[in-house]
Amino acid sequence: TSAFDLQVNSVAMSDDLAGYTPDPGWKFLTVNVSMEGTSAEAIETGAYYFCVYWSEAEEDICYAIEDEEIVDFPIYTEIAQGDKVEGNMYFVVPDNAEYIDFYYYDMYDEDMDDYIVTLGSSESIAAA
Repeated sequence: TSAFDLQVNSVAMSDDLAGYTPDPGWKFLTVNVSMEGTSAEAIETGAYYFCVYWSEAEEDICYAIEDEEIVDFPIYTEIAQGDKVEGNMYFVVPDNAEYIDFYYYDMYDEDMDDYIVTLGSSESIAAA
């Protein structure tokens, strides 16, 4: 985007997250992300701005888990040109999703485009 560069470094599925287990039929999805500011003006960002979709239904969405005891990507921060943040974000997804899209959106800035990265299916992520 004109405000930042985003890179998905790795993705993984698991049955445990800091001692928590998901409901049957669900898994934890870990997405490791690097983000670098590219605009001279600082932008607000953080895990709060990310979610995953796994179908066309509007309710099939999960926002990043925002428990600061677990998440090592900032929940909220500001980055300006040259500032970098990196860490893991966590989501809960079905263990049989045919696709999972990692989605960045800024609900406060209508001029900023949404940013979407297709991560794969539950099966392909679990096999990696």
